[in-house]
Amino acid sequence: MPKLLRSILPLTLALSGLLTLAGCAHDDEARVTGSGGKHLRYSSTQKVVDLTPEQRAALAPLQDHSYPGLSVASAVANAATALRQMKFDPVLEQPLPALVEGQSNGALVSHGREILRGVGKAKGLPLPARPDHQSTRALVAVRENTAAGTLVHVEFESTVWDSAGDSRTTTPTAPELYQAFFENFEQPEASTAATATRD
Repeated sequence: MPKLLRSILPLTLALSGLLTLAGCAHDDEARVTGSGGKHLRYSSTQKVVDLTPEQRAALAPLQDHSYPGLSVASAVANAATALRQMKFDPVLEQPLPALVEGQSNGALVSHGREILRGVGKAKGLPLPARPDHQSTRALVAVRENTAAGTLVHVEFESTVWDSAGDSRTTTPTAPELYQAFFENFEQPEASTAATATRD
């Protein structure tokens, strides 16, 4: 995996998390899957933002690669290795059906800022909610196709929580994230098959 891509990958994840709440906090497309109250707040609120048909169409070529001559078992092992190289932990492999699942967690603010907010809240200051941590889930599906070879499909889902406990779940669309996965998948130490053929 190129050093430049590896160095910007955490930033890509972090920025996607910040934009999830900062850029979409006021939109009307989010589905509320758990309401914490509108006028009277009694709990946290969970929202999910679905991709538009146009976004899904643009994302599809980034999610799917085919590998002629690569076995399903090898593809599952490669996918697990690729996610571990991307700092996903834990990573779970399931041979039948051929699935690999991983999760990556990280803070969006420094520990010092978390402490300052905690002190402010303890003093009763009316601090606005800010994004503070993020969890990204990866799901890789592998299946055999006689004509195209082994097909590998990857999906990412990112959930960002703010300091009030509210969350917003989105599908990352940054190409760098998907490129990083497949570049790690195709590394010599992770795979015995070389070049991917995009669908």
